Amino acid sequence: MSNNIRSGNILPAVAASGTQYTAKVDLWAIAFASIQLFWTGTIAGTWTIWVSNKAAPSEANDSDWTQLTLAASITQPAGSAGNDYVNLNEFGGRWVRAKHVKSSGSGNVEAWASGKGM
Repeated sequence: MSNNIRSGNILPAVAASGTQYTAKVDLWAIAFASIQLFWTGTIAGTWTIWVSNKAAPSEANDSDWTQLTLAASITQPAGSAGNDYVNLNEFGGRWVRAKHVKSSGSGNVEAWASGKGM
């Protein structure tokens, strides 16, 4: 599933288990984008942001994706509820998505994206 959206939910609130990916977001003709990440409960894990310029990158794994190095680190789930905001200003990639890898605990993960034009 992919989203070519200005704003929307890219990972509905789901119980975190193993590795979960958001829907890929098409950033064609979007100059400013952001992803907001949420988690609940006692979950601990790692959020990362991934990019691809392939026409139709695989959504099943990381084979067509490169982890994005961010200027500011993402606040990570560490046993209590929280959220963080990732700003992708003047982003040059075609596709973006977030990945969550659960390490322990229980809770939900969720993500929303927003973007605006050139």
